[in-house]
Amino acid sequence: MREKIDPRDACLYIDVACYRCERKLAITNTIQKDGRYYCWFCVGKNAERITGMNEVIDGFGKHVFGLSRFEALNQHICIDCRKQVTQFRNMLSRKEYFISGLCQECQDNIFG
Repeated sequence: MREKIDPRDACLYIDVACYRCERKLAITNTIQKDGRYYCWFCVGKNAERITGMNEVIDGFGKHVFGLSRFEALNQHICIDCRKQVTQFRNMLSRKEYFISGLCQECQDNIFG
């Protein structure tokens, strides 16, 4: 019999596999769409199709930065400084990149 996992400790357990790449990960590190779980790497590559991100967000990025968030994600560059995105301080910053298209340095400059 499997014991119940405390929700505060859920991020420590590997309990699902990404529907797309089959990578094993904690459910807290996934995006759920139509009952399927996706890792953030697969969401980044297929953000428009998987998460249904609104075209208005990409239109705003195109208007402000001259580059849409979706284009930045596909090219692995920052929407603001256009530098190649290589690493992030933590998982939250990585998730923010998939939302805004901002690299770690630009996130630090904007959010403090």
